[in-house]
Amino acid sequence: MISFAQKPGIFSYWVTRHDYTKLAGHIVMENKDVFGYGRFQRADLLGPWKLPLIKIFKDGDHWCALVGDDIQEGVAEFKPITDRDEFDQITDFGHEYVKAHPDTRYGDRFEYWLPHEIEMMAEQARAVSGSVA
Repeated sequence: MISFAQKPGIFSYWVTRHDYTKLAGHIVMENKDVFGYGRFQRADLLGPWKLPLIKIFKDGDHWCALVGDDIQEGVAEFKPITDRDEFDQITDFGHEYVKAHPDTRYGDRFEYWLPHEIEMMAEQARAVSGSVA
């Protein structure tokens, strides 16, 4: 997951990358700055997914910006992916979403979810609800 948070007063962003992976069957966040104990910590992706932040992810050949748990119950917008810089597209699309939905809370922060992270979050959601896919 990559967090884009706008700096106060200027049009630039802090970008923070969180690396999630599976290790021994567990979903973990990997801190690549640490070697040894503490490099991997169990991760709960359901918590960040449920936050009322703008979630941006690739859906086929489009970007999807979503606030809510899913497309059926949340508010979503779609935009074609272009050849422009990926981070520029994410921030521009986040701003377009906020313009289209001015009541969006936390409109200065966007969370870009990578496809494998969405799959891991869905796996955790299924485990919590007891359903099997």
